[in-house]
Amino acid sequence: MKGKQSAKYGHVSDIPVLKKPKSHSTKEYMEEKVPHKEFVTMVQEILDDFDFDKVHSVMNFLNWKWANLGHVPTVKDLEKEARRLLTSLKGEPGIKGTGGLRASIKQDGTLSLKCILTESWSDPHSE
Repeated sequence: MKGKQSAKYGHVSDIPVLKKPKSHSTKEYMEEKVPHKEFVTMVQEILDDFDFDKVHSVMNFLNWKWANLGHVPTVKDLEKEARRLLTSLKGEPGIKGTGGLRASIKQDGTLSLKCILTESWSDPHSE
């Protein structure tokens, strides 16, 4: 057997390999994933360092109930939802959030978890 053929190139080894660009603003870099093993470690570090007790105290003080629970989330509820949000990013740049929690991965691979009490922004493209 000669090897795999490609429709555009004569042989698979002839297909150019995209290397990580030096600029973090290119489309190729935005589409890269954080390697799975590294991503799992990052998620665990965030969960270990995040102050769920502080978030729970604030939510209790504000009587901030989650609709799906019908009560203020416990620390375990917050941890479970934070893990779900972080892992749902699958190592790709983006933002996921609910119930005041927001998980994000920036284009440079930075993973973060925040508790958002309030936020405002303006969209120049809205009507």
